[in-house]
Amino acid sequence: MKVVRILLLGLVLLLPSATHVLADSGARYQEKEIDGHMVRLIFGVDTVQLGHNQISIHIKDGEGKPVADARVTVIAELYEETSSGSSSGGHSMDMGQSSSTETSPIARTLVRIMKAEMTAGKESGEYEGELNLDKAGHWMIMVNSVVNQQERSVEFAQEVSKSGPNW
Repeated sequence: MKVVRILLLGLVLLLPSATHVLADSGARYQEKEIDGHMVRLIFGVDTVQLGHNQISIHIKDGEGKPVADARVTVIAELYEETSSGSSSGGHSMDMGQSSSTETSPIARTLVRIMKAEMTAGKESGEYEGELNLDKAGHWMIMVNSVVNQQERSVEFAQEVSKSGPNW
């Protein structure tokens, strides 16, 4: 019975990190495809933290070759979610007492914007920089790249807590 509890606890702790991957170096990354290009966002340590975070972007073309000579900018936007149109002071807490079948829409309010210009990294197709995430919350990190006069943009979601790892 104790083994089952330990396994369940381990599963509960691991499931929230299923969308993120740890690289061999212990760095945390997310990867997405846009227009045939693979864009990988890597945080330099295993936890994204409040304050300064070392990041790197890796871009590969459709053939898996590193994309050099790109102009890369990272924009991080912090959003707060609030419900709108409810009579409970802006917060919706339907406890089954409402006769209406409509639910209050969730509004996302932009709170803060941070920007980082990336520079060429150690490897071809790698771009490095520092991103200051100075407040806990739900950040949308947009990686903008210009390659051969074509602009591409891809978004990554990132939760940042006040302390401890963001798994």
